[in-house]
Order: sequence, then C-alpha cells, then structure tokens
Amino acid sequence: MKLKDTIKSSAVAIAGTCKNAGKTTALNALIEDMSDVFTLALTSIGRDGETTDVATVTPKPDVYVREGTLFATASGILKYCDTTLEILETCGIYTPLGEVVCARAKSDGNIQIAGPSTVEGLRTVHGILKSFGAQRTIFDGAISRKSLSVPTLCEEFILCTGASYSPSMAQTITDTAYFVRLFTSEIDMRAPAEEGSRYTVYKGAEMLMQNDIGELVTCMKKLRCADFIRMRGAVTDSVMKPLTECGLRDTVIVADDPSKLLFDKKYYEKCTARGVAVRVEKRSDLCAVTVNPYSVYGAEYDKKAFIDGMRDALSEFSVPVFDVKE
Repeated sequence: MKLKDTIKSSAVAIAGTCKNAGKTTALNALIEDMSDVFTLALTSIGRDGETTDVATVTPKPDVYVREGTLFATASGILKYCDTTLEILETCGIYTPLGEVVCARAKSDGNIQIAGPSTVEGLRTVHGILKSFGAQRTIFDGAISRKSLSVPTLCEEFILCTGASYSPSMAQTITDTAYFVRLFTSEIDMRAPAEEGSRYTVYKGAEMLMQNDIGELVTCMKKLRCADFIRMRGAVTDSVMKPLTECGLRDTVIVADDPSKLLFDKKYYEKCTARGVAVRVEKRSDLCAVTVNPYSVYGAEYDKKAFIDGMRDALSEFSVPVFDVKE
C-alpha cells in the first residue's frame, strides 16, 4: 500500500505536528503517485516549495509537478516557478506575497505555493480549481495550523510527525497519539443546536445557556457535572483552565470540530483524570500518519523503532503509518 491508496475523497489536507515534520515529502509522494491518474490541484495555507525555510533557515525539498497540474499561489512568487504557466483566474484574495491566482502548469517543473491563510479563502480557491477540472485537491498545511482539519473544507487529512517535534522519540509518539485521539473523538450530539449561545450546558432535562466563560464557570461550580457542555468557537487555554480549576467532573465537552481544539495537552490530561471527556460533533477522517525519523536540528531516531512504536501507539485507531521515503 502507498500513501495515495489511503485517500478516498476528492480533497485531502496535509497537516503537521511541527515544522519540518515531513509535509512536503508527503506532498511530493502524492504528486508523484496521483498525477498520472487524476487532474491534481494544489494549494497551501502557508508557503511551500522554497529551497530554504524563511523562518528556520533550513533546507526544504522542492515541489515538483507534472504538466497539467493546477495550483493556487500568490502572484509575488510566480517568478520562482520554473514551469511554463497558464494563469487561469485571479481570486481576489490578498496575502503579503500578493494576490492569490490559480494557474496550470504547462510543463513539468518546480513550483512554489502560498495560498490563502483562512479557511474561507481556501474554500474559494478550491471552488475555482474545481471549475477548471481539478479531480483531486491537496491542501498543504503550516506549522501549528490545525485549521485544515475543518470537515467542511476537506473530508480527509494526513498527519505528519517526526524527529523535529522533539529530541525524545517517546515524547513524539505520545503526543502524536494525543493529537490523533483529539482529531478522531467524534460524538453523535442528539440535542438541538442552540443559536446565539457560546456555551450550552445539558443536564438531564435542563438546558442552560451562557455567553462567556465566567458565566459557565459559575454554573459548573453549582452543578459540578453535566451530561454535555456544547462549546461554539475555539476551545482554548482560557476556556479550559478555569473549567479544570472549578472542580468539573464526569462531563463531556463537545466542540464543533477538531480545528477548534486549541488548548494545551495538560488540560486534556486534567480532564481525563476527572472523568471529563473531550469530543467533537464533526470530524475529518484521518487517513494516514507519516513519520520522519530525521530532524534538521540534529536529532535522529532509529527508523524501525520509530515506525513500530508509532504503529503500536495508534493501533486502536486503525490508522496506517508510513515512512514515505522507505
């Protein structure tokens, strides 16, 4: 099985646990294996394809595409693409590198991609690329960006992790398993959605609505537990910290989707210890995890031990694990 064989939908995102986790390597593997089968389209929520990372000043792999590949990128970096290009449409979306444009490669060669920085912008670009015949679209992620796990943007995503995350292989494996658990923790919420309420507490026949974290904490100090707390918008440290400090127990916290789960792992662990579960109403399917045993910062894992350890840690999720260079 190859990485491409895990993808069943028309749109897939590549996200990473850190910089230099191997996202571009995974992207290149998909381009190589899918270009002869589908009309492929590419864009990025960050920047990809440059030879040196502008933030870490470390080398990066090129992004090499075949003739006919569609892509969306900022106008200011078109000059760095060494393919013959056909500009298809300007998108009316502006970035620090210029307006986002959709183009078609008229020859094989290297490109750079830097698309919109918002999910709404990516949706717009996706629609334009599909209008020009894209059969499969790949969204490339950026450091610490979980926004590509939004289910309304893409049905599936690939998570990349590696030695650049931590010098400790055990830490990288443990934290990757944590991310996977969050991303795949879907729950069927049968209670009706309440519009205009940031937080809705369900306890038995009661439905209590609060509009800020202070109101929610006051409510939970009285109740101590609930069936569900439905949360709209981002679930951050500023939300989880007061909840874990107020003595909340035996409750299910439900977020909209994985992209909204933005809190530190320590709050998840505190919740678990008190019988508080964290779930999402709608998830994207995690189709694969890729591992990179090498770090540009010097760390290097034993390749076999890393992939075997990751497979063991993720065995309960039935997620395939790849070292795409092997």
